[in-house]
Amino acid sequence: MKFYTHLCILGLFFASLSTLSSQDESPSGNLEEEESEEEGKKDQGPTATDANAAKLIEYHLQVLGGVEQIKSLKTIIKKGPLRIGKNEYDMIWYHKAPNKYRVEQHHKKMGRNHRTIRVYDGQTAWTQVVEPKPKPPTIMGKAEAKDFIIEADFYGPLLDHQSKGHFFVYDSQAKVYGKPAHIVKGKLSSGSIVYYYFDVKDYLLRRYGFTDKFASASVAADYYPTGFHKFYGVVMEKGREYVANKGIYKEIDFESIKVNEEIADSLFTMPKSKENWLKQKGK
Repeated sequence: MKFYTHLCILGLFFASLSTLSSQDESPSGNLEEEESEEEGKKDQGPTATDANAAKLIEYHLQVLGGVEQIKSLKTIIKKGPLRIGKNEYDMIWYHKAPNKYRVEQHHKKMGRNHRTIRVYDGQTAWTQVVEPKPKPPTIMGKAEAKDFIIEADFYGPLLDHQSKGHFFVYDSQAKVYGKPAHIVKGKLSSGSIVYYYFDVKDYLLRRYGFTDKFASASVAADYYPTGFHKFYGVVMEKGREYVANKGIYKEIDFESIKVNEEIADSLFTMPKSKENWLKQKGK
């Protein structure tokens, strides 16, 4: 995802500045950038982080709980439904610091169980269909892996962003559901251009702009956190609504969040024999 992209555990960012320009609220604030790409004027994004963006990131991390508290987290397990149109899937996200990540998707269709897993083991991104008919694991395609690996970053793009090769600049101001927010534009190490909308009062993330794929087309999209709560002293999202072309196309609810529970490294290891990957069906 692109989740994932950044389904990173932080998913929150903000800022407070004194001199700002304003723009109208739009559920797909980076649409103009996408259109310019189609016209051959591809946005290269920032090549360095400016002082205003750096200060906003600092404020954001403080509100989340502070760098020391955030880094005290070592594992997170999230469970909840993913709704896409009329379809609903049971999801499990396993995060293990610094960058091991596993996503399981379950659903029933015509009375049969379907289960797919996507994994990054810290070096290789791979995927596997486990049910109804198990298949051998395969290496993830380059385009899919690029964003999945960014999403696998346990602490997210903002924490230690300079050492990770992500760059951020202050952009402008907009309203999100009628409330003012500062926009920070970013270029991730993957090359993806993203936008963080930070509430001007509480510094929580109110909107995140990115580019999603529908079939073979790239479309400007956003996700909106649906609420926040604190686990182990760190603020996390309760859920997300994904919007494109002013319509919700995907929803996630994190109904269960567990932190610092043991997660075996074997959960991220790609099976190397038919006997091993067949065993996963019984998990």
